[in-house]
Order: sequence, then C-alpha cells, then structure tokens
Amino acid sequence: MTTEYEELISGMVQEKKAKVAELTGKSGKEKQLASLASDIRFLEVELQRYQQGMALFRTKGVPKVGRWGNPETEEKKEEA
Repeated sequence: MTTEYEELISGMVQEKKAKVAELTGKSGKEKQLASLASDIRFLEVELQRYQQGMALFRTKGVPKVGRWGNPETEEKKEEA
C-alpha cells in the first residue's frame, strides 16, 4: 500500500532519472548531471526514511490514551 507522498517522491525520482538519461553523453552538462545525481540521492533517501517510518507506524500498536493523556489501564476501567 503506497501513499500519495510515496507516489509523488517516486515520480520525482523517475523524472530526474529520465532527465539524466537525456543529458548523458552531451558535452558541457556535467554540472547539471552532478546536480541531478545529488537530487536523486536526496529523494531516494527521503523516500526510504518515510517508508521506514510508515512501516514502524503500521506495525507498532498505539496505546489507548484516556483522559488527560494518561494511559488507560484495566483497573481504571473497572472503577468507572
């Protein structure tokens, strides 16, 4: 299951890779190629971190929180 953000970042990576393929072999484009390579690496790292965070969020159970931010316990449920 991918999110809209993951699709957006993946699309940006694909666009930049297509631009690199277009510029490869042309003279005088080394600076642009280096910039694109840097951008691609940044986006790939951002996507990887986001996916790791989402995987943790999806697998870790979220504790139920009661009034005033205190965790609910079985004892408090029985008293109420």
